[in-house]
Amino acid sequence: MLPFLSALPSDTPGTSSEKPVTIPPDSPSAKPTATIRQLLFIIFWFGLFTGFTEIAIMGIRRLFGHKIFLVSKFVVWMAPLSDIIFFLVVIGFCLFIAHSWKQINTIRLVIILGIFFFSLTLLFMVPGLHPYASVVLALGIGIRLSTFVYQKWKGFYKFARKSQWWMAGLLLLTTGGVHGTDFFREWRAWKNLPVARKNSPNILLIVLDTVRFRNLSLYGYHRKTTPHLEEFARKSIVFDHAFSTAPWTLPSHISMFTGRFPHEVSGNWESPLDDTYPTLAEVLTHQGYHTAGFVANTRYCSYEHGLNRGFIHYEDFRISWREVLNSSALTRMIARNNRVRTLLKTDELLSRKEGYRVNASFLNWLDKQNRQPFFVFLNYYDAHTPYLPPAPFDKKFGPGRRRGHISPIQRLWESGGHLSPEDLQEEIDAYDGAIAYIDDQLNKLFTELEKKGILQNTIVIITSDHGEEFGEHGFFTHGKSLYMLEIHVPLMIALPKQSRVNKRVEHPVSLRDIPATIVDLLNLKIDSPFPGEPLARFWNSSIPEDSIPYQYLLSEVDFARNLPDRYPISRGDMKSIVYGNLHYIQNGDGKEELYDYLQDPDEMENLVDSNTTPFDLTVFRSRLEELIDRNRTRDALSKK
Repeated sequence: MLPFLSALPSDTPGTSSEKPVTIPPDSPSAKPTATIRQLLFIIFWFGLFTGFTEIAIMGIRRLFGHKIFLVSKFVVWMAPLSDIIFFLVVIGFCLFIAHSWKQINTIRLVIILGIFFFSLTLLFMVPGLHPYASVVLALGIGIRLSTFVYQKWKGFYKFARKSQWWMAGLLLLTTGGVHGTDFFREWRAWKNLPVARKNSPNILLIVLDTVRFRNLSLYGYHRKTTPHLEEFARKSIVFDHAFSTAPWTLPSHISMFTGRFPHEVSGNWESPLDDTYPTLAEVLTHQGYHTAGFVANTRYCSYEHGLNRGFIHYEDFRISWREVLNSSALTRMIARNNRVRTLLKTDELLSRKEGYRVNASFLNWLDKQNRQPFFVFLNYYDAHTPYLPPAPFDKKFGPGRRRGHISPIQRLWESGGHLSPEDLQEEIDAYDGAIAYIDDQLNKLFTELEKKGILQNTIVIITSDHGEEFGEHGFFTHGKSLYMLEIHVPLMIALPKQSRVNKRVEHPVSLRDIPATIVDLLNLKIDSPFPGEPLARFWNSSIPEDSIPYQYLLSEVDFARNLPDRYPISRGDMKSIVYGNLHYIQNGDGKEELYDYLQDPDEMENLVDSNTTPFDLTVFRSRLEELIDRNRTRDALSKK
């Protein structure tokens, strides 16, 4: 018997101080009895067995199908713990209520609920199965199988007693393997790290997830959302027209790590980044850099998506009670249910990692390793839906949420329709407050790095992976189109103190040039493995900026299933090109769009529909085909 149950009364009726619960049998020949202690043990066993089965299924599906589950690698112990807690609390409560009602068969009740929640957990893991259908199926399974288990109660109880140790042993073994492998891999990487060049600068790449260009006072927004970044800009190169290669997280980050366009890499809606191309972290590790990543976006920036490749140290999912609950399909599904959120008046995410935690993790790592140079990647997630800035930023630009913390956008997803002007303003107020919170956290981080004397020898790159829509084109959030609101992002680069430059660059640039820029700034004695053009040409060259030729800047997003027709990506893959002040969009259904984004920043006037348009679309079509074909040809040659 497990230690925590030893304090309960004995399960032997003759020696127990508690009278056994005698249950009216289903047949005259069977009269199973059980003490409360035995029933609590069976509840515990059902939780352990459910967690054990979850881990086994995830392991098999990941091994053979490369399935992404959006859970911590420590799920091997978190999922069983979550299931055990849930089963003991929920079924234990039902047992407590039923125990006072003599007419209720408590053994049968525990068995039905145990099988029901076990089945429900596994059904929640089936892609595409509606939650309500899962509940009905699980209830039917529970009622059906409970009769058999009830009739075999004595044998079932003996089986549970024996099997608990096998399951616990295997889970302990896998847990030790996961934690031990992580520790050994990092220790070996530190030990084998080559010596870096003397006086090499540090690299700090900061990605403000989902922060769009337009809502930063750094770029003229009417609200003071980024006062600290404005101050930081006085010693930085600020790019007024930087564009991401995709309107959502994973492919955009991959481009910043590999210099590759989305169509060149494996990372997509349902697949992670593979090892076809080298990453920035891999290259810098081989040059003696101490590499580490601290990410808050665990949905698309975790180890499951391959973005940790090359980093010696990488922190994504936290070890916390919220993460424990997120590790089980059962508790995760309940926590994500909009009706449950409405009932609890909270829109919080189980896996949310606030900006201050990102700062704390990085600074803690920095104090422990105390070695330079380093390449560190930070990802802040506070401006992502649901927008929940902490006080006082929750009311910095408005009265705050009017209905607790339930997001109007979340309600829109559930019920459909349109946001009222009040709801829309509430979302924008919260979004702006979240940006101001990130700005405050960056200021605190830079203050600490300044105190440590680190910032003066660090190249700091601050950008965003994509923007956000607030109904400008009839939809919300991101990843649904290639309009400027989703791909126009902030970008600023601060050089070490001795090389500091203050400049504003109006030339359009792409985030895919970041890896090539870093290799160029470090002056590494290697041929850069990253395609793209170093951005230093805009501040190191004697050539005036207006004399530098424009590039055709490509952005892409793949078709997404199960979306309403109003979303452009519901009609097929999309691609776009930015050239000078023009933005050309090729939709999956063949429709073409062309905008002058400087004169029409909301992109409401499609120049293709204008009878007087002077622009030749064949130029954009041919350049688009050329970009795609050129990259594919280069890749084919590099693989020979």
